[in-house]
Formats: sequence, C-alpha cells, structure tokens
Amino acid sequence: WGGLFGASLSLMIRMQLGHPGAVFLKSDWFYNVDVTTHALMMIFFAVMPILIGAFGNWLIPLLVGGKDMIYPRMNNLSYWLSPNALYLLMLSFSTDKGVGAGWTIYPPLSVYPYHSGPSM
Repeated sequence: WGGLFGASLSLMIRMQLGHPGAVFLKSDWFYNVDVTTHALMMIFFAVMPILIGAFGNWLIPLLVGGKDMIYPRMNNLSYWLSPNALYLLMLSFSTDKGVGAGWTIYPPLSVYPYHSGPSM
C-alpha cells in the first residue's frame, strides 16, 4: 500500500510540474510536503521491503543453504511495526503543514524558523 500511495503522490508532483501556472496542490508549501512524503514512502515502504524481503528473507538463506532466516522474531517484529510506521507517516502528511523539508530532510529546511509545523 505504501508503494501505491507513493506513486499517487508522484502523480500529484507531475501534475504540478506539468502545468507551472496552475495550482493543483492547495498551497505553496504543500508541494514540499508532497515531495518529502513521496520520497519517504517510496524508500521505506516500497524499495526497502522489496530489497529486504527478497534478498534478506529469501535469497540469502537459499544461497547459504539455511532452512530459515537467522532472526525470525526480529523479522516478524519489523513486519508488524510497518503498518504503524505507515500510519504515522500518513498522519504527518495530513497534520497542519506536514513534513515539508524536502526528500533529504536537510537541516536548513527542517529547523524551527523555516518549518514550524508540529509534524516536523
């Protein structure tokens, strides 16, 4: 679900960039919130689960001849914490001004004077 939500955010970014004069997003800071949430969503809820799930849980144990993964309980914990993390990211997207610090969350954009919303 994280990948689909991230892809829909990408479409909103593309609509705004495709028509520079039009206002598809509700305010000027919402574009930054959209870019930040898209990046975090695609990295942590699309790319990382695919890489960790495919390589860490399936391919590596297969290559080393193991019957199962090394830490199954830790793997299970990370699986059950993922929906909570997804919920918190979506909540920060919709709270007040959202996390609009860019996809790197670099300190000049994320410090208090430049982004004073509670979601940061």
